[in-house]
Amino acid sequence: MRNTILFLLLSFTFSSCDRTSEKDSYYLYLEEILGKSPDESKQYVLVSDYSCSSCKEQVYREIEEKANNKVYIILQPRNKLVLRERFQDAIFENRLFIDTSRLNLEMNLVMDKAMELDFQEGKWILLEMEGEL
Repeated sequence: MRNTILFLLLSFTFSSCDRTSEKDSYYLYLEEILGKSPDESKQYVLVSDYSCSSCKEQVYREIEEKANNKVYIILQPRNKLVLRERFQDAIFENRLFIDTSRLNLEMNLVMDKAMELDFQEGKWILLEMEGEL
């Protein structure tokens, strides 16, 4: 019993010392999804398939319009086959990644709006994208 209490106390202490910022969490998530460090010359747009409809559709239109310097990541896909078919060119061109393993949930990244991670003035900036109303 005493060992259990010590273990829980120690676990709580280490978990409360985690000072990873939200921006750092998104950066680490990108590293996992991409399999490498994000390219500083690109903007990374993350959107959940459960995001607000206008936010999600705005991002989906951007993907279809082939924005040059953006890479898109779709989190928590509802229908993977439909997304793969709709965006097969973007997937082939490595402009789109679909998080089919739901890694974002393992890393506690849940969002209701699209987010953009952009490298500006020597650091990564996390921005919330505005949806059309």
